[in-house]
Amino acid sequence: MTNSLQTQGKAYPIDTLLLIGTSLLIVASLFVGCSQHPKATSRDSMDLIKQVYTACNTKNAKRLSACEERLAALESEGKISKEEVKSFRKVLDLAGKGEWESAQTMAMQYAKDQIR
Repeated sequence: MTNSLQTQGKAYPIDTLLLIGTSLLIVASLFVGCSQHPKATSRDSMDLIKQVYTACNTKNAKRLSACEERLAALESEGKISKEEVKSFRKVLDLAGKGEWESAQTMAMQYAKDQIR
């Protein structure tokens, strides 16, 4: 059994090929990115991201309720995608359980994921 790959008269060590392949995968993943949240499809969605973050940051139940109402309105009006609704629901559910810091972190990540 050989520890190299021969092609066109040249021998390439398997370790070198694995290193090159792994490096290419890492570089490719940097360009693709790994966003956790979908792209905002409207200005309304971007505004809601800010409102949700503010509600979580201030731990304000009234603001959180207003965000939930706004999300429901945007969804019923067809101004927001199903993927966006799922992401907003995750944040709102955390905040609703009193996990304000986790919700705030997730809302901030949602906002950051809009920068691509």
